[in-house]
Amino acid sequence: MAQELQEADCEEGMMAVLDAVGASMEVKESFRREKVYPATVEHLTEEELRGLGVETIGERARLRSRCKATAESEIVGLTKKLLKAIVTGDSKTYDNLCADDMTFLEPETCGQNVPGKDFHFFFLRNLFRDGGALGSREVRQEILNPSVRFLGRDAAVIVYIRMYQAIMKDGKVVLHSTPETRVWQRSSGQWKLVHAHRSLPINPPGRS
Repeated sequence: MAQELQEADCEEGMMAVLDAVGASMEVKESFRREKVYPATVEHLTEEELRGLGVETIGERARLRSRCKATAESEIVGLTKKLLKAIVTGDSKTYDNLCADDMTFLEPETCGQNVPGKDFHFFFLRNLFRDGGALGSREVRQEILNPSVRFLGRDAAVIVYIRMYQAIMKDGKVVLHSTPETRVWQRSSGQWKLVHAHRSLPINPPGRS
């Protein structure tokens, strides 16, 4: 089901791009039939795009530019969805977005490259549940300065600063920012997180 939803979102995004550049119904049908999505357009050759009906150099340039922006937005959106699932204890969404053999490095793993999802499922079940981080009454987070790089047609890396704010039930305010890197890979039309790296949180001056 998650795969079908992602594919539908990708197709909808592609159709929106083609609408924006004034593509004909024949071109739209070619893209739909061949399952060409924004993240793949950048890696198509000029000949392949002509074969899909995008005839002129100017049309191909506009299409590539629009698709790049749309594909980057898709990766940012998936990352935001993943982070929301983590702080709200949404283990189903987390499971759908992560590969079974994912790996990650973060302060909690004490420098070890930990494979699989069991490590995080423990925290989702015990620390992040019932709609938020245990012991907090309100949590807010934001992705700052995201940068997305595609590695071929089916892989992407996103780096960003994650700003985290929480008000605990005792009134204590928690505020920090964390540099993070996440690697996404598309398999059978669905993006999955395959690796994550999170650095030590950076606290504001005067806070520990």
